[in-house]
Amino acid sequence: MEGENPPPPPRRTMGDYCRRTDVGQISMGFRSTDPVNFDIKNKVLARL
Repeated sequence: MEGENPPPPPRRTMGDYCRRTDVGQISMGFRSTDPVNFDIKNKVLARL
């Protein structure tokens, strides 16, 4: 059947992170693109 679309790529799940994907390459896991630094302990203590 001409013009048929290929199937979509497999969806990434959390199990796909931090596993060996290639012999010479290991993924670094989830990394936020815009990390925010804050001290959650002080914020919680201030609310008590």
